[in-house]
Amino acid sequence: MKVEFSKKGFNFSVEVKGENAIVEVEDLSFELGWKDFSKHQERGWYYIIRSKELFSKLTGKEGDTVKLLHPSAEDVANKIEENREKRLDAEKNKELVFKVEEADLGSRAYNMTTPILVRKPKALSDEQREMTRKLRSLFGETAKFAGATKHIKARELNVEVGEEYTLSEIVELAKKTDRYQAQETKRQEADKKRDEAFKEARKTGKKVELGRMTVSCNGEVSECSTDIIIEYALPNGKTKTDRIHTY
Repeated sequence: MKVEFSKKGFNFSVEVKGENAIVEVEDLSFELGWKDFSKHQERGWYYIIRSKELFSKLTGKEGDTVKLLHPSAEDVANKIEENREKRLDAEKNKELVFKVEEADLGSRAYNMTTPILVRKPKALSDEQREMTRKLRSLFGETAKFAGATKHIKARELNVEVGEEYTLSEIVELAKKTDRYQAQETKRQEADKKRDEAFKEARKTGKKVELGRMTVSCNGEVSECSTDIIIEYALPNGKTKTDRIHTY
């Protein structure tokens, strides 16, 4: 995509290349990204070009940011965003890869380190994002060093520091850990207990408690700080939730 226009006696040429726009005017050239476009509520779209030289050429004054108002800015910005979305969609279809590195837990003199899964940058699909969340919840997180970004702990996984593994490979390794198997057993027991509750509800025609938890009061009543939430299985196969204020 390429557009040309004149502004204050200067001829501008704008060409979209991937996720950037190349703006040329006389002997000057600028590369703009998707953040270099904006819209004025009344006057419309404009290019944001950070250049003292161009500012001086256009205004004869000193300044460092040119807000170049022109209708083409909207089309250029939309094209850049379209290209950006295409790249992200393509990335989401690629396998997610982790590299195993070591996190410093305090002092390397005492070998206080633990392996972590450092995710290689890429856009995540919903499935990859959910699976990564589950791994993080299962194994926990720690930073490579104090104040750094946290990564999934890998001490319980059969992995080698310095090696790379796909998300699919990490998931298969996770399934072999005691932690995963204990969690799976607990989940299966909970599912069985839930199924039995629904069977009892259908058999007796009465609601059966599935579980309860304590939460902060929702403010519906005064002088109450804690509520009890109880979930029931109903004879029709649905569930019902009751909130009890403890006052």
